[in-house]
Amino acid sequence: MINGVDVGTLGHEDGARHVWSGRRTDDAPSFAALVAAIHGGAREAGFLSFGGYEETGGMVARTRGADARAPARAENFDRVDLRADAIRFGGPLGTIHASRTGTDELRALQRRLPVLDDGPNPLIRQVQVALAAFRAGVSVAVNLELDGFDTHVDHDAEHVPLLAQLLAAVDFAGEEAERQGVADDLVIVVSSEFGRTAGYNALRGKDHGPVTSVLALGKGIAGGRVVGATNERHEALAVDPTTLAVREGGVRIEPKHVHQELRRLAGIEEACEALYPLDVADGEDLRLFGARGEARRAVA
Repeated sequence: MINGVDVGTLGHEDGARHVWSGRRTDDAPSFAALVAAIHGGAREAGFLSFGGYEETGGMVARTRGADARAPARAENFDRVDLRADAIRFGGPLGTIHASRTGTDELRALQRRLPVLDDGPNPLIRQVQVALAAFRAGVSVAVNLELDGFDTHVDHDAEHVPLLAQLLAAVDFAGEEAERQGVADDLVIVVSSEFGRTAGYNALRGKDHGPVTSVLALGKGIAGGRVVGATNERHEALAVDPTTLAVREGGVRIEPKHVHQELRRLAGIEEACEALYPLDVADGEDLRLFGARGEARRAVA
């Protein structure tokens, strides 16, 4: 768990871009898109997305999973409507439009799909599809999304049940990945575009705060650790760049530090740096994940 991640904005769009790309510029592709572009090979559905920040920078196709809140089963999976947005390739190749429905990849995914969960938690169904896509070999990176956390009114009544859904889905993902045989090559990253204020507003809600947390688990990540912290006002505290202990005058953790680690973990750091540098200063190389391996699948 990485706490005290300073996003530096209170805007939804800017926050989502910063948290999921490590950059602030409009064209910054998400981490999932970068993984798919580099490790996806010829897979048409290498990057599968159920929402969230899904900018591709024109590097890879983005295959959209329709709203997984509605109950769906493998036998009527065509109604889930996987489709690809316009794929933009730079240079003389121009713009290509492609539809994925009915392709060999979709049929391979259908064969791997279990009966999708009919319960109230939409993330469970998204996890099921994501892991089936990994096992079928059609995807290498998937965006999952659970919304409703913008709790300006009655924060506790809204936020706590959503957190329970989120944690239940993460727990399910770990167990199901083991059953599907993909756990040894899987990384799960959970975050939000920003956090909430420490105090309540007049409506018992909490407004936008610029500091969030990141949960990361999977191959190459040393678990059972909490890095970073905030004070009682939910302000980010700086850490020592070597020990990661809270230290005045140290480095405030930003999304770029997290993405530097994610890129290393996925083996894409060198390929990404020329096009989308993270501008991490000398002396700010934070070893947030501890011991390193290399992961070729990512769920964000």
